[in-house]
Amino acid sequence: MSAHELVLLLHSYVRWAVLGLGAAVVVDGLRHRRSGEWSARSERLHKSFLAALDSQLVLGLVLYLVLSPITRAFFVSPGASMKVRELRFFGIEHITVMIASVLVAHVGRVRSKRAGDGATRHRRVFGWTLTSLVLMLTSVPWPFMPVSRPLLRAPSSGVASSASPAAAPCPPVFATRCASCHGTDGRGDGPLAGGLQPRPRSFAEQGWARAVSDEHVRSVIRDGGAAHGLSPLMPPHPDLAEGDVDALARCVRAFSERP
Repeated sequence: MSAHELVLLLHSYVRWAVLGLGAAVVVDGLRHRRSGEWSARSERLHKSFLAALDSQLVLGLVLYLVLSPITRAFFVSPGASMKVRELRFFGIEHITVMIASVLVAHVGRVRSKRAGDGATRHRRVFGWTLTSLVLMLTSVPWPFMPVSRPLLRAPSSGVASSASPAAAPCPPVFATRCASCHGTDGRGDGPLAGGLQPRPRSFAEQGWARAVSDEHVRSVIRDGGAAHGLSPLMPPHPDLAEGDVDALARCVRAFSERP
Protein backbone atom coordinates (compact mmCIF):
# COMPACT_ATOMS: atom_id res chain seq x y z
CA MET A 1 0.00 0.00 0.00
CA SER A 2 1.40 3.38 -1.00
CA ALA A 3 1.66 6.32 1.40
CA HIS A 4 -0.99 8.09 -0.63
CA GLU A 5 -3.51 5.28 -0.30
CA LEU A 6 -2.77 4.83 3.41
CA VAL A 7 -3.37 8.51 4.19
CA LEU A 8 -6.45 8.48 1.94
CA LEU A 9 -7.87 5.54 3.90
CA LEU A 10 -7.20 7.25 7.23
CA HIS A 11 -8.76 10.46 5.92
CA SER A 12 -11.87 8.54 4.88
CA TYR A 13 -12.34 6.83 8.24
CA VAL A 14 -11.36 9.70 10.55
CA ARG A 15 -14.07 11.74 8.79
CA TRP A 16 -16.72 9.58 10.46
CA ALA A 17 -15.13 10.08 13.89
CA VAL A 18 -15.23 13.85 13.32
CA LEU A 19 -18.86 13.85 12.21
CA GLY A 20 -19.95 11.47 14.99
CA LEU A 21 -18.20 13.40 17.75
CA GLY A 22 -19.42 16.70 16.34
CA ALA A 23 -23.00 15.45 16.36
CA ALA A 24 -22.56 14.27 19.96
CA VAL A 25 -21.26 17.71 20.98
CA VAL A 26 -24.25 19.38 19.30
CA VAL A 27 -26.72 17.06 21.06
CA ASP A 28 -24.97 17.63 24.40
CA GLY A 29 -25.11 21.40 23.92
CA LEU A 30 -28.76 21.25 22.89
CA ARG A 31 -29.68 19.32 26.02
CA HIS A 32 -27.93 21.73 28.39
CA ARG A 33 -28.16 25.07 26.59
CA ARG A 34 -30.82 26.48 28.95
CA SER A 35 -29.55 25.10 32.22
CA GLY A 36 -26.83 22.86 33.51
CA GLU A 37 -23.20 22.98 34.45
CA TRP A 38 -20.33 22.41 32.09
CA SER A 39 -19.43 18.89 33.20
CA ALA A 40 -16.23 16.88 32.86
CA ARG A 41 -18.08 14.72 30.31
CA SER A 42 -18.91 17.76 28.17
CA GLU A 43 -15.29 18.89 28.37
CA ARG A 44 -13.98 15.48 27.26
CA LEU A 45 -16.49 15.31 24.43
CA HIS A 46 -15.59 18.76 23.14
CA LYS A 47 -11.85 18.09 23.36
CA SER A 48 -12.26 14.74 21.58
CA PHE A 49 -14.16 16.41 18.74
CA LEU A 50 -11.47 19.06 18.29
CA ALA A 51 -8.68 16.46 18.47
CA ALA A 52 -10.35 14.35 15.76
CA LEU A 53 -10.97 17.48 13.68
CA ASP A 54 -7.33 18.58 13.94
CA SER A 55 -6.14 15.07 13.02
CA GLN A 56 -8.37 15.13 9.96
CA LEU A 57 -7.00 18.53 8.99
CA VAL A 58 -3.41 17.25 9.21
CA LEU A 59 -4.27 14.23 7.04
CA GLY A 60 -6.00 16.49 4.54
CA LEU A 61 -3.05 18.87 4.36
CA VAL A 62 -0.63 15.98 3.80
CA LEU A 63 -2.78 14.85 0.89
CA TYR A 64 -3.20 18.38 -0.45
CA LEU A 65 0.40 19.52 -0.19
CA VAL A 66 2.35 16.31 -0.73
CA LEU A 67 0.58 13.15 -1.87
CA SER A 68 -2.46 13.87 -4.03
CA PRO A 69 -2.00 13.62 -7.81
CA ILE A 70 -5.15 15.72 -8.20
CA THR A 71 -3.81 18.77 -6.37
CA ARG A 72 -0.46 18.27 -8.10
CA ALA A 73 -2.31 18.51 -11.40
CA PHE A 74 -4.26 21.57 -10.18
CA PHE A 75 -1.11 23.57 -9.47
CA VAL A 76 0.40 22.86 -12.90
CA SER A 77 -2.00 25.44 -14.38
CA PRO A 78 -4.43 26.83 -11.79
CA GLY A 79 -6.20 29.03 -14.35
CA ALA A 80 -6.99 26.12 -16.66
CA SER A 81 -7.69 23.84 -13.69
CA MET A 82 -10.51 26.11 -12.50
CA LYS A 83 -12.47 25.01 -15.59
CA VAL A 84 -12.22 21.34 -14.58
CA ARG A 85 -14.78 20.50 -11.89
CA GLU A 86 -12.72 17.77 -10.20
CA LEU A 87 -9.60 19.91 -10.05
CA ARG A 88 -11.47 23.01 -8.89
CA PHE A 89 -13.25 21.12 -6.11
CA PHE A 90 -10.15 19.55 -4.58
CA GLY A 91 -7.79 22.37 -5.51
CA ILE A 92 -9.83 25.24 -4.03
CA GLU A 93 -13.34 24.52 -2.78
CA HIS A 94 -12.87 21.50 -0.51
CA ILE A 95 -9.75 22.72 1.26
CA THR A 96 -11.11 26.26 1.75
CA VAL A 97 -14.40 25.17 3.32
CA MET A 98 -12.76 22.51 5.49
CA ILE A 99 -10.18 24.94 6.89
CA ALA A 100 -13.02 27.40 7.55
CA SER A 101 -14.92 24.71 9.47
CA VAL A 102 -11.85 23.98 11.62
CA LEU A 103 -11.38 27.68 12.38
CA VAL A 104 -15.06 28.04 13.31
CA ALA A 105 -14.82 25.08 15.71
CA HIS A 106 -11.73 26.52 17.42
CA VAL A 107 -13.21 30.00 17.67
CA GLY A 108 -16.18 28.36 19.36
CA ARG A 109 -13.82 26.69 21.82
CA VAL A 110 -12.19 30.01 22.73
CA ARG A 111 -15.52 31.82 22.99
CA SER A 112 -17.08 29.08 25.11
CA LYS A 113 -14.24 29.14 27.62
CA ARG A 114 -14.99 32.81 28.24
CA ALA A 115 -18.60 32.09 29.18
CA GLY A 116 -19.62 33.09 32.66
CA ASP A 117 -21.77 30.04 33.38
CA GLY A 118 -22.34 26.49 32.19
CA ALA A 119 -25.56 27.14 30.27
CA THR A 120 -23.97 29.99 28.28
CA ARG A 121 -20.98 27.81 27.50
CA HIS A 122 -23.23 25.03 26.23
CA ARG A 123 -25.11 27.47 24.00
CA ARG A 124 -21.90 28.79 22.51
CA VAL A 125 -20.47 25.32 21.91
CA PHE A 126 -23.78 24.25 20.36
CA GLY A 127 -23.90 27.17 17.93
CA TRP A 128 -20.27 27.17 16.83
CA THR A 129 -20.03 23.38 16.52
CA LEU A 130 -23.26 23.18 14.52
CA THR A 131 -21.94 25.85 12.14
CA SER A 132 -18.68 23.93 11.77
CA LEU A 133 -20.55 20.69 11.01
CA VAL A 134 -22.78 22.34 8.42
CA LEU A 135 -19.73 23.71 6.62
CA MET A 136 -18.12 20.26 6.63
CA LEU A 137 -21.24 18.52 5.36
CA THR A 138 -21.52 20.90 2.40
CA SER A 139 -17.98 20.11 1.23
CA VAL A 140 -17.71 16.36 1.76
CA PRO A 141 -17.57 14.63 -1.68
CA TRP A 142 -20.63 12.47 -1.00
CA PRO A 143 -21.46 9.68 -3.50
CA PHE A 144 -24.50 11.61 -4.78
CA MET A 145 -22.49 14.77 -5.54
CA PRO A 146 -21.01 15.67 -8.97
CA VAL A 147 -17.54 15.19 -7.47
CA SER A 148 -17.98 12.04 -5.44
CA ARG A 149 -16.03 9.59 -3.33
CA PRO A 150 -17.15 6.38 -1.57
CA LEU A 151 -18.56 6.58 1.95
CA LEU A 152 -15.90 4.14 3.14
CA ARG A 153 -12.78 3.32 1.20
CA ALA A 154 -11.49 -0.21 0.98
CA PRO A 155 -7.75 -0.90 0.68
CA SER A 156 -6.61 -2.16 -2.68
CA SER A 157 -4.64 -5.34 -3.00
CA GLY A 158 -1.44 -3.33 -3.49
CA VAL A 159 0.98 -3.28 -6.40
CA ALA A 160 0.89 -6.28 -8.68
CA SER A 161 3.12 -9.02 -7.35
CA SER A 162 6.57 -9.57 -8.74
CA ALA A 163 5.40 -12.95 -10.02
CA SER A 164 3.21 -11.18 -12.56
CA PRO A 165 4.96 -10.87 -15.94
CA ALA A 166 3.57 -7.37 -16.37
CA ALA A 167 4.73 -6.24 -12.96
CA ALA A 168 8.38 -7.26 -13.33
CA PRO A 169 9.57 -4.09 -15.16
CA CYS A 170 7.66 -1.70 -12.89
CA PRO A 171 9.82 0.49 -10.64
CA PRO A 172 8.64 1.29 -7.09
CA VAL A 173 7.59 4.75 -8.28
CA PHE A 174 4.67 3.14 -10.15
CA ALA A 175 3.08 2.30 -6.78
CA THR A 176 3.59 5.78 -5.35
CA ARG A 177 2.63 7.92 -8.35
CA CYS A 178 0.64 5.87 -10.84
CA ALA A 179 -1.30 3.07 -9.15
CA SER A 180 -3.66 5.44 -7.30
CA CYS A 181 -5.32 6.30 -10.63
CA HIS A 182 -4.26 3.63 -13.12
CA GLY A 183 -4.58 0.69 -10.71
CA THR A 184 -2.09 -1.83 -9.47
CA ASP A 185 -2.50 -3.90 -12.64
CA GLY A 186 -2.66 -0.89 -14.96
CA ARG A 187 -6.37 -1.34 -15.74
CA GLY A 188 -7.44 2.22 -14.92
CA ASP A 189 -9.20 1.10 -11.75
CA GLY A 190 -7.12 2.66 -8.97
CA PRO A 191 -8.73 4.00 -5.77
CA LEU A 192 -9.06 7.49 -7.32
CA ALA A 193 -10.36 6.34 -10.70
CA GLY A 194 -14.07 6.24 -9.85
CA GLY A 195 -14.29 10.01 -9.39
CA LEU A 196 -12.16 11.05 -12.37
CA GLN A 197 -13.51 12.26 -15.70
CA PRO A 198 -12.09 11.29 -18.10
CA ARG A 199 -11.24 7.95 -16.53
CA PRO A 200 -7.54 7.02 -16.37
CA ARG A 201 -6.25 5.00 -19.29
CA SER A 202 -6.26 1.24 -18.94
CA PHE A 203 -2.77 0.16 -19.94
CA ALA A 204 -4.13 -3.39 -20.28
CA GLU A 205 -6.01 -2.43 -23.45
CA GLN A 206 -4.51 -4.36 -26.30
CA GLY A 207 -2.77 -2.33 -28.97
CA TRP A 208 -2.70 1.16 -27.45
CA ALA A 209 1.06 1.06 -26.98
CA ARG A 210 1.67 0.26 -30.66
CA ALA A 211 0.06 3.58 -31.65
CA VAL A 212 2.57 5.70 -29.74
CA SER A 213 6.35 5.87 -29.59
CA ASP A 214 8.51 5.23 -26.55
CA GLU A 215 9.48 8.90 -26.52
CA HIS A 216 5.80 9.94 -26.50
CA VAL A 217 5.14 7.77 -23.44
CA ARG A 218 8.19 9.20 -21.69
CA SER A 219 7.12 12.75 -22.59
CA VAL A 220 3.63 12.24 -21.15
CA ILE A 221 5.15 10.94 -17.90
CA ARG A 222 7.51 13.91 -17.66
CA ASP A 223 5.16 16.68 -18.91
CA GLY A 224 1.74 15.54 -17.69
CA GLY A 225 -1.47 14.94 -19.61
CA ALA A 226 -2.46 18.53 -20.39
CA ALA A 227 0.78 19.20 -22.28
CA HIS A 228 -0.11 16.43 -24.77
CA GLY A 229 -3.85 16.98 -25.18
CA LEU A 230 -4.70 14.28 -22.65
CA SER A 231 -6.44 14.49 -19.29
CA PRO A 232 -5.36 17.55 -17.26
CA LEU A 233 -5.82 15.37 -14.17
CA MET A 234 -2.55 13.60 -14.93
CA PRO A 235 0.19 15.67 -13.27
CA PRO A 236 3.72 16.06 -14.66
CA HIS A 237 6.68 14.40 -12.99
CA PRO A 238 9.68 16.56 -13.95
CA ASP A 239 11.55 15.51 -10.82
CA LEU A 240 11.85 11.86 -11.85
CA ALA A 241 15.26 10.58 -12.89
CA GLU A 242 15.58 9.50 -16.51
CA GLY A 243 16.06 5.92 -15.35
CA ASP A 244 12.71 5.98 -13.54
CA VAL A 245 10.97 7.55 -16.55
CA ASP A 246 12.39 4.85 -18.84
CA ALA A 247 11.37 2.12 -16.40
CA LEU A 248 7.84 3.51 -16.14
CA ALA A 249 7.53 3.68 -19.92
CA ARG A 250 8.55 0.01 -20.20
CA CYS A 251 6.21 -0.85 -17.34
CA VAL A 252 3.07 0.66 -18.85
CA ARG A 253 3.82 -0.87 -22.25
CA ALA A 254 4.24 -4.28 -20.63
CA PHE A 255 0.67 -4.16 -19.29
CA SER A 256 -0.69 -4.03 -22.86
CA GLU A 257 1.37 -7.06 -23.86
CA ARG A 258 -0.04 -9.30 -21.16
CA PRO A 259 -1.96 -12.25 -22.63
